[in-house]
Amino acid sequence: MRAALPRSGRIITSLCASDGRLFARIGSPVTATAAREPRPVFHELVGLDIRAGEGKLALQIETAALPETGDQPRWSFDGPPVVSAGRLWVATRRGHPQVQLGVACFDTASGKRIWHRQLGAAATDVDESLNVVTHNVLSLADGTLFYSGDLGVTAALDANNGTIRWLHVHAAPEHTGPHACLPDPASGLVFLCTGTTSIVALDSADGSPRWQRSLPGGIRHLLGVRGGLLVASGRSLWALRTASGRVAWQRLARQTHQQTSGRGLVTAHVVFWPTRDLLHLLDLATGQPQRQPLRLDIRGCSGGNLLLSKNRLVISANGQLTVLGPFAGIRRSRGPLVSQLGR
Repeated sequence: MRAALPRSGRIITSLCASDGRLFARIGSPVTATAAREPRPVFHELVGLDIRAGEGKLALQIETAALPETGDQPRWSFDGPPVVSAGRLWVATRRGHPQVQLGVACFDTASGKRIWHRQLGAAATDVDESLNVVTHNVLSLADGTLFYSGDLGVTAALDANNGTIRWLHVHAAPEHTGPHACLPDPASGLVFLCTGTTSIVALDSADGSPRWQRSLPGGIRHLLGVRGGLLVASGRSLWALRTASGRVAWQRLARQTHQQTSGRGLVTAHVVFWPTRDLLHLLDLATGQPQRQPLRLDIRGCSGGNLLLSKNRLVISANGQLTVLGPFAGIRRSRGPLVSQLGR
């Protein structure tokens, strides 16, 4: 059932897959209801068997699985889960405008709650007449969970028992999400967005700041870390040296049609950068083009979120999936939903 009152925030959806299962948060996108919301809003976590079960429901976790305290509102699942080795972790949230933040862990076989850890509380400036929509995503690296959300709190927790290793408070990122940090075991750093234009590097062992870099036009996505470079995109695209935060190279977008459109991706040697009408393939080390940009308009699509899988590049944008093959050719007849290109 859709909420009746208007919302703050932008609806974002994402998934994760592990051990032959697909995991997602489904139902209402609302994570905190307005004071006078007349309709019940409901969401849950599900796991679907995609290896042999043709999408059969294998796991179902409702928000009632999280502990309730007195007259306080029920907890919400905030964003999609992270799953590994039979464990499922998800960010949690309750309250409006006084907000409590947490992280929960469940067993993927039984759905039983293993632990739920509260991280802290914060006050927001969101009007109580609005439903709140947020999308905070956990990161997992070397047995440590990292939380970095929309309220300016970053935390590291022991993935096994939920013990908080450190907490760091900073300026909240001002874009609408999704919100996640990017840990890099090679450098021992974790990277996150703060404010409107800044990237901060924290020591992953104790949360102490290492460096901060402000970039014009703002930061929206931390795309990946490879070869000692952190690649980030906002309106433009940058590669920063992980050790110092210095700019190794940049591709500045000076006009609207040249700006980032969707989330790009980073491979071993190539950065895929989508703009409204073009897909740029750039050398990771230098930022120089590896070939002429691919025109997306003549392929019946536009720039969007990218996914690379088995010599296929998937573009998700504007309610459409487009699949580019190894040569990114043009198929003369397109289906209504999916264009298979390059065959």
